[in-house]
Amino acid sequence: MPYRVRSQVEQEVLNSFLAIKRASIAHDAQDWSKRVADEFVLYRSGYPPITKPERIAAIEQQKQAARPITVGELQAVRLSVYGDAAAMIAAEMVPNNSRPPYRAARVWVRRNGQWLMAISVQTDIR
Repeated sequence: MPYRVRSQVEQEVLNSFLAIKRASIAHDAQDWSKRVADEFVLYRSGYPPITKPERIAAIEQQKQAARPITVGELQAVRLSVYGDAAAMIAAEMVPNNSRPPYRAARVWVRRNGQWLMAISVQTDIR
């Protein structure tokens, strides 16, 4: 990961992020949903917003279709923690070039001691 962790809290946020990525790759909607806030919304260039229930359904459909998942490879990361909230900005690239490189801004909230992703905004880099 192209990031030097500066605190235990930052490591916790990054661990949650990596767990979400692993759950996506494994088609594990249950594990994915445990790490995402109920109000989660994904915004992506050229697509309508996706809510948590919609993303869970998509993960399940991908699993049923045995569709392989590719996730963005981190090129650069910035992370800032503000008490029980965190902001992460990353430049990512899908290794198989199935989509353009993109920037992802993610907002995290800590609830009951666990870091949950609340918002993900992905903007293609042209």
